[in-house]
Amino acid sequence: MENQLRHILAFIVIAVAILFFAIYSSTHQDDGKIAEKGEYDLVAIQNENGQWYYEIYGDTVLLIRQEHIPAVRGQQFFASKEDAEKTARLVIRKLNANQAPSVTINELFEHGITFKR
Repeated sequence: MENQLRHILAFIVIAVAILFFAIYSSTHQDDGKIAEKGEYDLVAIQNENGQWYYEIYGDTVLLIRQEHIPAVRGQQFFASKEDAEKTARLVIRKLNANQAPSVTINELFEHGITFKR
């Protein structure tokens, strides 16, 4: 009887640990950086100089780190977290459509991304 009670207790402890891990994993926001979840994960990050960039992960593997606004002259940083996220969402839509993840100047205009011309 005592042996059976130990097995039941061990099962309950393991089940609670698995449940805790599942809840923690689904709600953990990596310091609030995760902006979008799905087939791809979007992370908008502010560097030590206050400039925004984004990363796109597929199956927890870093696929794209875009530290500068694509398609523009020079190395321009995103003006805001929102601009970085909008651009990353555009790239994710293209990845989901099996298109090249490139961005054009016209697409930046269409999505209201701020940059110097």
